[in-house]
Amino acid sequence: MHLMKSNLLKKITDTNKLYFPASIKAGNIFYQYKNILDFYQKNTTLTTNKFDEALKNNLVLCTFFEQIDTQYIENLLKQIAAAMPHLIEVFRRPVTHLSEIETIVPVDMAKHITSKTVRHLMSNSQDWECIKKSKITPKNVLTKTYDDDYGIYENLVFKNLIDRILKLLKKQLHYLIVALKIYNESVSIDVFSRINHEQYYKAIGNLYSGFFNNFEEIETNALTKKIKQQLSLLTKYLSHPVYRKNITAKSLGSDIKQTNILLMHKDYKYVNKLWKQLGNDDVKEEEIDEKLQAKAQKAYEKYCEYLLIFAVRNFNFNEQFKFNKWQMTIKNKKILTVDIEAIELTIKHKKTQTKYLIVPCSYYFKKDKTKYYQDIKNKIGTGYDNIIITHPFDIDYTDQALPISIIEINSFRYFQKLLLEGMILTDNDKNICAFCGANLLENKCKKCRLNIQNNKCSTCEHNYISTKVDGVAIENAPFKTINKNCPNCKEESNL
Repeated sequence: MHLMKSNLLKKITDTNKLYFPASIKAGNIFYQYKNILDFYQKNTTLTTNKFDEALKNNLVLCTFFEQIDTQYIENLLKQIAAAMPHLIEVFRRPVTHLSEIETIVPVDMAKHITSKTVRHLMSNSQDWECIKKSKITPKNVLTKTYDDDYGIYENLVFKNLIDRILKLLKKQLHYLIVALKIYNESVSIDVFSRINHEQYYKAIGNLYSGFFNNFEEIETNALTKKIKQQLSLLTKYLSHPVYRKNITAKSLGSDIKQTNILLMHKDYKYVNKLWKQLGNDDVKEEEIDEKLQAKAQKAYEKYCEYLLIFAVRNFNFNEQFKFNKWQMTIKNKKILTVDIEAIELTIKHKKTQTKYLIVPCSYYFKKDKTKYYQDIKNKIGTGYDNIIITHPFDIDYTDQALPISIIEINSFRYFQKLLLEGMILTDNDKNICAFCGANLLENKCKKCRLNIQNNKCSTCEHNYISTKVDGVAIENAPFKTINKNCPNCKEESNL
């Protein structure tokens, strides 16, 4: 049995026409799902056995956190390390301007006497100690003091650069520590749950296996150590005047003046170089990249396809996608009206079938999501028993879309609930449990305690199927049967 092959990646980098608003948040999810596209490019055709094997090696369907860009962190640390000796020299021996200040001081503290000192003394008797025989003995005198001015423009650039380095290092350190913590902790699984499928723990294990095999723990630990070392080194010098005396200075914009000192001084030119290398990420808002948004959408489409296949393979179905009298098929469906590669899921039991359209949607709609989701369904039109939109953002489901995300380990269970619903709707015999495969007696399964019953709403008299386990509805899914409420009026079932 071969899994489907699509033209998903054909001219993917040339895609720039979007049917929905692009956003930075949606575009950036490309980096979370990039490994999915990389895998697909190398494996455009897969057997189910090879798909199962890939899950244990290089196909990662759950990362638990956003993908770590170790190359970016490594380059960042190298750039900072190359400039570090020169940054330390600026801390120790900054360029300053000598400032001249006129001030009145006690006579024994005066170091410089000028003609202005005499004139000021002659006209200010309050600064006299005494006068004898027409001679004045001064108490205070006007003098000049000289001090180093650390507030020159180049030092303001240096102070801002140090702040940016500290911010970047702390951000990356926090990210790596969280990744290591999650890696070393087991996912909390409710072993007492009565509605876990018997293959659930095997599925969790497969997700873990692919993740563990692709997580570079040694490399992540090494990067964490390097960041801590650089932070420790910089922190020691923050008490030096060039930084301390400019602590209240305003932040500079992204473009700095190219002064002679920044261009030619043996140390400050490295301040200038590192400023440019770090770019404008922390001083300028990111720009919306429509090409990145389009690539993110394609990556998410392929992820949903793989996750659906994973859900099927861990829900009774064999290599031919068959289980008992049920036959399941999956194929790609290009929705030209919204430029989305959707997935047709057909579940058939003998001569009865139900057809779903799963529409992966990586666009971020904020508060307008309900309107956009409905717009997608309207553009698709009829021909399906249910249209299921998926998105990678919100954790909680809505009546409009399912939260299917690579960082949520239980995302595949939403697809399994969809499979269960389709199996129940197409089964007119009701003698085999769609959930575990055991025999049903009066629509009840003694093995998994699933209860399936044709129900009539006491409020609106709408006929529908109710599905519960030990009297508790299988909730959290906007499907027609796998919930406790009437799909017509939303009243709770009396089952």
